[in-house]
Amino acid sequence: MLLHEQCRPVTLDADKELLSKGAFLVSREGVSHDELWWSLDFLYDKFKAHGAEKRTLYKWVQFLKQKAEFTEFCNEEFFCQTKQVSLPQNALRENVATTAAILAFLFFSLKESRTPKTVQLIKDWIAPLCGRVCSTLSCSVSIDIEDMPALVLSPAGLIKGIENTLTSRHRTCFLAWQKEWQSMCAAGVLNDELVGEADSAVSLQELVLFAF
Repeated sequence: MLLHEQCRPVTLDADKELLSKGAFLVSREGVSHDELWWSLDFLYDKFKAHGAEKRTLYKWVQFLKQKAEFTEFCNEEFFCQTKQVSLPQNALRENVATTAAILAFLFFSLKESRTPKTVQLIKDWIAPLCGRVCSTLSCSVSIDIEDMPALVLSPAGLIKGIENTLTSRHRTCFLAWQKEWQSMCAAGVLNDELVGEADSAVSLQELVLFAF
């Protein structure tokens, strides 16, 4: 449950490629930084508009919560909804979720959905979402991955360090990735080659498509 005093509404650009039209910056005890929580009502509308969702809003929100909480990306509070029993007067009465929860749900939907319109909607959305991420960068940033060497993302949207990261786990990991990557290139899913060179890079979009 979130309280009104924890949440500040965010003014967003008029960009249909964002995760939602509405969002809140949330301050929570024990979390060192403000978090961005997105309105699920607008996200639901996006799926409905593309013919990719037949559930009611309430059932869809419950479905999103159920699928997101099974992933390792949502191991702490990530979700808030309006229909709860005995909400206090100062409770935030919005269906909202964190960025990680929504991305986990998109990952699940792309892998498990049997609705072609859902799959296509998410695939078409990956490039704009990656573009929005990179547009906020003024310099390269590290992406930490468990106990492995970090990847590096540049403002141009290029990821470096994949080979170093994977081979730190096991020398055959990169070769396995490379083989699967090449098969996806041959199938027309990916365009960039994944090569074993120190300065080689692939686009964030390609990496997300591969991981999804």
